[in-house]
This record gives sequence, structure tokens and C-alpha cells, in this order.
Amino acid sequence: MLICALMSGGSAMAATPTLEALADGLMAVPCYADSCSYEVYLPSMSDPVHYDIFLESTAAPTDTLSPADYEINWRLTTASTPSAGFSAYFNGNHFRFRDTRLQEYHIEADASSFAPAGDVTRGVQRQAQFAELLPQYIGLRFRSMAADSAYSVRIADGVRADGRQCVRIEGVERRAGYDASEFTYLLDAATLMPVAIELENNPGQLGEQSISVHYSLVTPTNGCRIDMETLLERHSEAFERYRTDAYTLETLPGKILPRIAGPTLGGARYVHDEGEPFGMPAVIVFADSRVGTTPELIHAVEQAALLMPVVAKVVFVFVDKRAEDVEPLFAGTMLDQPVVMLNGGAAVRDCGIGAVTPVIIFASPSGKVTDYIRGFNQDLGKFVIEKTVEAYNL
Repeated sequence: MLICALMSGGSAMAATPTLEALADGLMAVPCYADSCSYEVYLPSMSDPVHYDIFLESTAAPTDTLSPADYEINWRLTTASTPSAGFSAYFNGNHFRFRDTRLQEYHIEADASSFAPAGDVTRGVQRQAQFAELLPQYIGLRFRSMAADSAYSVRIADGVRADGRQCVRIEGVERRAGYDASEFTYLLDAATLMPVAIELENNPGQLGEQSISVHYSLVTPTNGCRIDMETLLERHSEAFERYRTDAYTLETLPGKILPRIAGPTLGGARYVHDEGEPFGMPAVIVFADSRVGTTPELIHAVEQAALLMPVVAKVVFVFVDKRAEDVEPLFAGTMLDQPVVMLNGGAAVRDCGIGAVTPVIIFASPSGKVTDYIRGFNQDLGKFVIEKTVEAYNL
């Protein structure tokens, strides 16, 4: 894969690579992880805007939406109030988080966001902040440059930068008779990994902007793993506290109920592992003591459990962490020793509940999700009975 092979002894390369060859090599990088500093210089500001960024990606040659699966974590350090966030893409799923807002997109639910008017280059997965710093996306840009006469590009090998042999790609993008941008990319000659990027957007014009990127050139020590499980592990708080999208919950019926585990009001610990059967239909109630309808919710579920023609396992999962906030709600409970679990953030995340409760999930005796109810209504008890009986018969 090393397009830019060095002559023995670290001398000049055997041949200067073409832009197309560099693009192919960058887009084929199987596992990439590095950090970089990213500075934006504006004429109206005396100091640059500075970001610290960590990048991870793996090539996705068969994915028509993106040349790579990726996770990008960033932190804005020069603002009076520091800001941080991340973006990620894999297998038709895109997530972006900034401060307290989590957005998610799924190709099965919203294909237009990934290719507005059929244009994949405008999709959310390609417009993610800092995605252009990934080697696969740099390769994609090089490929576009090679096919666009608006770009004038020069490539030089044997360039020394940051104590290493580099390939320098520099040039100008000219549109409608004006220079739209000037650019310089430095790639490590032996690995093709990006070393530095310098961009001048709208040079000499009112909206002039300079961008300087310097990579740390860290060698990844582990194989790149970019999937939902990894994202949930790394950003558990963002998903537990700020997830409002119901996509995961909507796709849960027909699947095995995720693991639910946590401390109970009685001081014990409740654990139901993924794939473990209940032996009876189960009603899993996700709630928050701070929601005004929670007392009515508990009463409706208890009444339904007593009236339904089958015996069901009823488990209340609260997002609350303090027992004293939940105990008063069950002071007059009609159920015999109900399971009331606290600190259910992980279960809320894994089941895709989001930030809005209540949500009730129904599962068959084998542990497979059959249906769910989102929100509270005056006929809730009737619906709980109907869906529990349906779960029993499956």
C-alpha cells in the first residue's frame, strides 16, 4: 500500500507519485488513529481559534455514503466557555454531539439526510465537522481535484518537514476568475499519513480565512473498532442524558431485550441478562420521579397487573439515583414486593429510551421484545393489559 516508497538510506523517492495514486493510497488506509491541533485565523481576531481533535477511522470501500467509518472527538479550547463534542459514522448511522445536544441519523429512517436531492456529497455524514482531516477523506478530495480543471496542483517529493521525509501537495482552486482557495498538504513519505495541512480560503478577499492543522503522528496500537457498542461505551453520558431520538426503541420489537441491571430500593441488585428468559410476559416500565405523571403511571401499571388474566413480571426502572426520591412513590403499592430499580441510565441507553419518559417495554416469556408504549395517557392501564396478553401468546 505504500505508494511513496523511499530509496535505501532515506534518499529521494523512486518516482513522484500522482495525485490519483496518493488518493488511492489514502482511501485504502485500513486503520487510522491520530490527534491534531486545528487553528483558524481570521483578520478580525488577534488570536486564532484553537481546537484539539482526536481522529479515528477505517476504510469503507464498499460504502457508497462515506469512504470511511469514523469517530471524531474535538474540544474548543480558546473560547471563554470551553466547548466539546464528537461525530461518528458507520454502516448508515451518523451521530453528532455538541455540548448538550445529540443528533442522530439512520439511513433506514431518513435516507434523504445522507444524500439530499440525491447528492451524497451534501449528506450529514460527509459534512461532519473535521471529517476532511481523515486520510480517507483527504484521498477523496485528491480524487475530486484530479478530475476538476479548477484545481492547479503541484506535487513535490523528498521534502523535509517536522524531521521526516514528506510529499508536498500544493495548489490553487480558481473559480469564476478568482482564487477560491490555496492549499498545502504534507504527507509522510513512507506511510502517507497526513503531517500538516495549510489552507487559505478566499485569499485577499473580505471573507479571508486561514486554517493550520498539525498532526501528532501517533501510531495506532489497537485495531480500529467503530460501532454502536464502542460509541455507547465512550460517550455513555451523552446518550443517557441527551438522547431524544426514538430510532433504537422503534426497532427494538422482535429483538432480544438488552441487559437491565442496577440497584433496587430494597438494597439488592436486579440483573436480567440479554437473552435470559423471563418465564412469563414482562412489563418493563422506564420512569423518572421528576415527571409529574409518574404517580399516575405507577398506579395504572399496578392496576393493570392485578386485573390482567396472566401473571406478568413487572419491573420499574428509574433514571433516579437516590432511593429517597423514589421510595415515596411506592408507599401504598398494591403489588407484592415489586422490582423497583434505580440508576437505570445504562438500560435507558441500551434500549433507546431517550430523554423522555415514561416508556413501557413488553417482552415475551423468552425475553424477546414484542411492543412498547411511549408517553402517558388515561387509557394506559387498558393498553398495558392488551400488550401483556399479546406478549404472553407469542
